[in-house]
Amino acid sequence: MNELAATAKAFLLDNQEATNEELNAHLKSMALTFLTDKVEDYWSGLEVDHIHDAECDLRSLAKESMTVDQQAHIIKALEVLQAARSRAHSGDTQPLLAVLSSLGSTEGIATANLEENQAVSHPCRIHTDALEFAELSEMYINEHAINLKPASLRDIESAHKALKLFTTGIDWKTHTRAEVSAMRDAMRESGRYADATVNKLMAKLCAVINWAYQIWSH
Repeated sequence: MNELAATAKAFLLDNQEATNEELNAHLKSMALTFLTDKVEDYWSGLEVDHIHDAECDLRSLAKESMTVDQQAHIIKALEVLQAARSRAHSGDTQPLLAVLSSLGSTEGIATANLEENQAVSHPCRIHTDALEFAELSEMYINEHAINLKPASLRDIESAHKALKLFTTGIDWKTHTRAEVSAMRDAMRESGRYADATVNKLMAKLCAVINWAYQIWSH
């Protein structure tokens, strides 16, 4: 896979059927990792030294045939990368916080990830028992299936199947940042998935939790 194709894959730009919700959730996941994880050589699926190269790749991809949502996604992705470079090079986290705010990360799973080891209760009060991902997945797919193309539906179902393997024991009414981070690390350490794939799975998870938050907060 050449560098341009790898960048497209890392930012979900290799899939023209990706919804705006999925693209936005993916960026939230990446930006949160850029903000909360230790800055190391390999960071949120990208090498720190290659962040500038990724920006150049995104600008090149903007010249290719893209949907309106993808072009908007490229602009947001560039903002995320520029903000990440500020933290990596000078320790300035304000740009990342600003980007996360613009992405609406104060809702759903993003809020939980920014709370350091503190339980965050989501408004799923109709449930008295633990709320497992399998239940959320079923409700999410039932509601969205009618609006999804077959390929997109298969992609979501496949991602949710993988997520179910690593979300056992997590109550999504009261999940903590530590639990989500441990789940993400377990996926990486399992050897089953590349970092880019883990990022995609986390984006799918974020989409479900944010959807649930929106549903039960009204």
